[in-house]
Amino acid sequence: MKKLIQILLALFLLGQLSCMNSVKRLKKGFNSYPVQSETTTIFISKHEVTNKEFNTYLGFLQKNNPEQYQQDLNDTLKWTQRIDEEYFEIYQRNYRWHPRFNNQPTVNVSLQAAKNYCSWLTKKIAKKNKNITFRLPTKDELLSLINQNIQKCNSNYHADYDSNFCGNLKYNDDVGKAKREIDGFLPMGEVTIFKQSNSYHCIIGNVSELTESGEALGGNWDTFPSEINKPLNYSYPDPRIGFRVVMEIIK
Repeated sequence: MKKLIQILLALFLLGQLSCMNSVKRLKKGFNSYPVQSETTTIFISKHEVTNKEFNTYLGFLQKNNPEQYQQDLNDTLKWTQRIDEEYFEIYQRNYRWHPRFNNQPTVNVSLQAAKNYCSWLTKKIAKKNKNITFRLPTKDELLSLINQNIQKCNSNYHADYDSNFCGNLKYNDDVGKAKREIDGFLPMGEVTIFKQSNSYHCIIGNVSELTESGEALGGNWDTFPSEINKPLNYSYPDPRIGFRVVMEIIK
């Protein structure tokens, strides 16, 4: 009996250690948010959710909940419905699934699908730790990170561009002509292309990011630096809009 208790205790401790290690691994992809609540510790993802990450979720749905899969699937038609450029047909056909775009931000996602993705993450981690939840950022949380960079990202001319503060945006060239590709990216780049303050990637630029209340903030590959603080009108999936997640750990 004594030996059995020792074995059970050892298994319990191994389980606790495994749980701790999984939390440590999770934290590597997040930064601690400077404003904390009394009941939870808040971490915000270092980068936007990628196609590969969102496709993992879609793969789970396709196998276990086909109806929900159809509801949460990226609306790839928005590539050509929202942006009047012929070459975006290539993105419409390939962007969501082709390995070339695995590490680029998932876009054309509904607000509810983004929330469902967070709920799925919460259920996955609950098998090891029930004190962790995932959600979308609030408007204030996202704005506080954006505002750390925005003071040095206020010129619409590429000559004044500083990648330490500005991400993948639209700029004017030397003669004042607006170009999306002048910074080398058309439309968006990988989620880690620009590291900005506090080791966050693309808080400004690349894609605008959804908040839990439905705003899309931070500017994107189709907006000028002067438009960063102007919420993008969001009513349905858009190729300029993605999201990142917040992790909360109950204290």
